[in-house]
Amino acid sequence: MSCGEVHSQARELVEQGYQCKLVAGVLAISRSSLYYRRHPRGSRADRRWDSQIVAACGTKPAYGYRRVSWWLKRKEGLIVNRKRVLRVMREQGLLVPSRRLRARRRKEWGRVEVSRPNQVWQADLPWRRSSRRSWTDSRRAVAERA
Repeated sequence: MSCGEVHSQARELVEQGYQCKLVAGVLAISRSSLYYRRHPRGSRADRRWDSQIVAACGTKPAYGYRRVSWWLKRKEGLIVNRKRVLRVMREQGLLVPSRRLRARRRKEWGRVEVSRPNQVWQADLPWRRSSRRSWTDSRRAVAERA
């Protein structure tokens, strides 16, 4: 007998008037499974908010799916899961291209003109140890010595 059949049989016995504790003990199943009632799940084919999501994307074309779901909740009073907004925007081709993170370049603080070799020495370490417990900005130390 499969697990589902055992549980359905146990539920029938409970409906006939037997105690849950007794039925669960005899059939060696947990009592909590006898109290469990499955809730109907909403269909994914439910498309009633799609038009409002598309309209929100039309008014705010620079918004991504997270901001569109926030905007719908905040301004329209419509609570829609962000995953649903993402799915609708993907299907309609309304997703905003994600920004690529570019590497930040540090400003080169010293392009020094030299006339002969061994004239300027430069280190690329921004911090150096000045004593046992403190660190100093080595660029400041170079500037002070110059």
